Formats: sequence, structure tokens, C-alpha cells
Amino acid sequence: MKTRISRQATSRAAFTLLEMVVTVTILALIAGIAVVSYREPVARARLTHLFEQLERFDSRVRHFAESHQVPVRVKVDLDRGIFEAETDKGQIADIAPLPVPQGMKIKEFRLAGESRFSFVRTIPYNSRGAAPSWVLSIVTPQNQESIRLVIGATGQFAAMENERELLKLERQLLP
Repeated sequence: MKTRISRQATSRAAFTLLEMVVTVTILALIAGIAVVSYREPVARARLTHLFEQLERFDSRVRHFAESHQVPVRVKVDLDRGIFEAETDKGQIADIAPLPVPQGMKIKEFRLAGESRFSFVRTIPYNSRGAAPSWVLSIVTPQNQESIRLVIGATGQFAAMENERELLKLERQLLP
């Protein structure tokens, strides 16, 4: 005897196109939220790592100048996003160049106290390893900006929340 399978029973054996579209849409929304919430902490961590590398780079330049008793200058290439050290005589110092990670950009670099639109692109270190204070602003791919003031005498990095805070600190530190 043949058994008849009802049409309703066979149609429930698989997903309908509408159910698949709804499922994929929900999964895409969840994935999008996860990616967005993941991107920001990763960008912040990369930014923190960059500033840690810059502190080590600055320390190596100071040590090199002091140990070799030669003035050193750090060229800041805004277009390529690279920090390179060379002696005052144009010889490359024995310090590896430091590139800014891909996707990040140097928005602003200047020696502290100078005009925002100054075209000075070097940090001069004397033979004792001292340098003038300088300001650096980095922008992440998510347009997060981070500003640092590097105090020339000590090499300390001070994080600034915004330009107003930076100007206030510059007025206190500079005569």
C-alpha cells in the first residue's frame, strides 16, 4: 500500500528562501556590530604601540647623541610617515627608521611654541642628547586623533585630549 506524504510535510523539510534571507541578514548585522566594536580597541592599541615605539626611538636618539658626542637630527617625513635619525653631518645614525603603521597618518608635527603652520620637519638633538619639546598628532583610519607633547629636556611623552589642553600646557612650559 502506497503512503501519501502530504504537501505540507514535504515543504517543511527545507528552509524557505525568506527564512534564509532573514537568517543571513541577522548574521550580517551581528558580524557588523562585532567588527565595529572590535575595530576601535584595535586602533587604540596600535596607537598606544606607536607611541611606545616613538618613546624608545627618542631614547635611542638621545643615547646615540650622548654616547657619540655628536649632534643628531630626526627628520620627520610627513608624506611617508617616517622618522629617520642622522648625524649633524648628514651621516645616517645607527638607529633604524621608525615608520608610522599603515592606515595611520601624521596630521601635525611641530616644535613646541612654533606656529601650527611651521614647515620645520626636523628635531635637533645636541651632543648631550637634549632636544626642544615637540608636538605630534596622529590620526587613525577611524579619524581618532591623538596628540602628544614630547618634553625635550627629559623625553617624557604627555598625552593631550585636545588642542586647547596642549596650548595650555605649552604656555606653562615655555617662556
